[in-house]
Amino acid sequence: MVKRATLLVLSTAQRERATEVTMGPAANGGTAVRYRIDGAWHDWSTVGIAWSPMASELEGLAGIRSAPYPKEGIIYVAYSGVRLRWRINLNTRDKGCTLSNLGSETV
Repeated sequence: MVKRATLLVLSTAQRERATEVTMGPAANGGTAVRYRIDGAWHDWSTVGIAWSPMASELEGLAGIRSAPYPKEGIIYVAYSGVRLRWRINLNTRDKGCTLSNLGSETV
């Protein structure tokens, strides 16, 4: 369920042509998600999954789970007919992460 939710957020953001996504702990215990489209930030309804497992899944998708902080990696995976291509930056787990859409950049 965590992997599906994580991939759903990224695939939806990519389909909507978001250039950047931020995720982090929400006040209600879930995961807060914001994404930028054409320079404007939009709030996604809070994902009902706690931030810690969501962060762990993002680290796993990027292959950086055991890397020291700050962490940086690339998520490159097919999901639901979309080739997801995102660069992830995670300074500390407590503060959340930033993902940048790589679009057609070479990975």
